Order: sequence, then C-alpha cells, then structure tokens
Amino acid sequence: MGKRAQIMLVNLLVLCLLLAGCVERNILDEVQIIHAIGYDYIDENHIEGTISLPVYGSGEEISSEAISAISRTTKDIRLFLDAQSSKPLHTGKVSAVLFDEKLTELGLMRIVDTFVRDPRIGMRIQLAVVEDISAKKLLETTYPLEVDVAMYISDLIEQNIDQQNMPQSNFHVFLSNFYGQGRDPFLPILRQEGNVMKITGLALLKEDRLAGKLELKDCFLLKILLERFGDGSYEVVLNAEDNEYAMLRNIESRTTFDVKKPSSTNPEIRGKVELAGKISEYSGHTLGQEKVKEIHKATQKQLKKDLNRLIDYFQELNVDPAGIGDHVRRHYAGFSDEVWDEMFPEVSVDIDVDITIKETGIEE
Repeated sequence: MGKRAQIMLVNLLVLCLLLAGCVERNILDEVQIIHAIGYDYIDENHIEGTISLPVYGSGEEISSEAISAISRTTKDIRLFLDAQSSKPLHTGKVSAVLFDEKLTELGLMRIVDTFVRDPRIGMRIQLAVVEDISAKKLLETTYPLEVDVAMYISDLIEQNIDQQNMPQSNFHVFLSNFYGQGRDPFLPILRQEGNVMKITGLALLKEDRLAGKLELKDCFLLKILLERFGDGSYEVVLNAEDNEYAMLRNIESRTTFDVKKPSSTNPEIRGKVELAGKISEYSGHTLGQEKVKEIHKATQKQLKKDLNRLIDYFQELNVDPAGIGDHVRRHYAGFSDEVWDEMFPEVSVDIDVDITIKETGIEE
C-alpha cells in the first residue's frame, strides 16, 4: 500500500469514528436513559414500577429523578412511564433492578423474565431485594454519598463483592443459579437507614421465592463455600467475658467437595476449606507466638462450627445456595432438582477446615 493510500485510509477511519460519535450523541439526545428500576407489591393484581432517571445540570453535575406507575403487568407499567416522559425511555444503561420483600415472597421470575427478553439489558446488572421500605422509596431518596442513586446501588454491591464478604452476585449469576441444577439463587438485601443505604445480608430463594435470609456476618461463610478469593474478614472470639477477640483477614481460600456413595439415595458430602490469612487486629495487649497459636486453634474450631451451622440452616430451609447439589449431580446419573429436594434436608454434609496464619499484620 502506498503512502498516499495509507493516509487516505487513516482519514477514512477517523471520519468513521467521528460520525459514530455524532450518531451516539444524537441517539442519547433523543432518548431518556433509565439507570435503575424498582418494583413493589401493591395488591394481588397490581404492582408498582419506579424508574430512576439521570438529570444533567450545568457542567458535569448530575442528579436523579424518579417516576412511577401502577398496573397489572410490567408491559403496561412501561407504557404508563413512557406517557410521563418527554423522550422515549431506554433500558440500555440500567445498572440495578430492585424488588420489595413482598414481591420476592410471591416470586420474581414473571418480572425478571421481561429483562431476559430485553437484548439491551446487560448480564452484569445488579438485582437486589429491598428490606423494610419500598423500592420506590429507596429510589426517590437523595443520598449525600452519591447523587446518582443507581450508581450508588451498583457501586455499593460491587464494592462489597470485590473487597468485602459478599459472594459474586449479578443478573448472570442469578440466572445461572435459577436455571442450573443442584443450586438455588440468592440476592443482596438493601436497607435504608437515614440518608444512607446499606447491605444487610442475602435473600435466599427457593426457585424464585424468598425462603430465608442470611445475615451479613454469615455471607463470608457462603463466599468461602462458593469461591476462591483473597478478601473478606472473619472475627474470632477468644474469650467473650473478657471481650478478647481477633480479626482474621482472608488472603487466599479454596474449598473442595468429595462425594461418598454418589450413586446412593443418601450420599455423604465432605468439604475441605483451606484458608490462609493474617491476623489484622487483636483486642489484647500482646500478640506473641503462643497467642498466635491460640488464635489459630480457635479459628479452626470456630470456622468449622460456623460452616456446618450454615449448612444445617440451608438444610432446614431446603435451599442450596452453596451449590452442594451440583457436586452430587456430577456423580449421580439419576440426579434432578426434584430428587435433590427430597435428599438435601437429610443428606450427610460435613465441612472440615485447614487454617494457615501467614503473618499477623499488626505492629507491636
């Protein structure tokens, strides 16, 4: 290719990019972008849908405005919301979808299915359950920490997944758990306290209905069973009367499951958690080698107890967010969700723990 032809090609590519940018800006100027959606139970025949829209001020200032509509179906709600907007509503930038607790108790898939069928909805959007108040109220509130409520919700959830104790959660994970065999879905729970929003735990679902809740402190335990990760914290109580405790930060964890008698109707599942962490905080005065050994022993004992307590709770609810049934399915030719529903409450599950404390992380 000659030099002149190369110059013409570069100019053509630059022109295409400029035109594409103009088209994108024109499209955005002609539609009203939805950033978040919330749904609330009204009565047995009606639901309320609320959308959060960005409002652009002078310069780079941005705030949120919410509008709502009540109807029998999400399709009618969309029509009524469009009737309140000066521009066509567009779902391509939705980052969060919320459901109030009552709707979650009755079942979410009739609503979620509309997002499955919308090609503009991304698989990484966050779904969450709203506790104690309506999704509408949560989206209407002005928060000083973040003026864009949709960004506040998505950042809040993703930060607690990436840096704290929450297991992976988004639209893709929810659908995988819902449609996959041997596992049940879960969603973050949000609550409003004053003018801030907080995560209080996880909603545990059986199929698409609320079956129970997991407290925030136990989310770390579920995360251990589900993922290999390098963050999160775990408090170990050494002496409750003297208020003596230590905080363990997780550096690396790995969990494996071994299925004994997989072809029987009563398999035995043995889990092995290997966790290497450091003591990031200690409430006592001196953290010597003997105290580190004591913390190591106490951590193994407490973590094993907590993990098996968590499994007992799942069996009591007959929900399997840890995906234990998925490990059985790989070895059991006659596996089905119906079979696992009958087996899981009575199946033998035991989790063992191997802790390594690499360093203290405390300056003495």
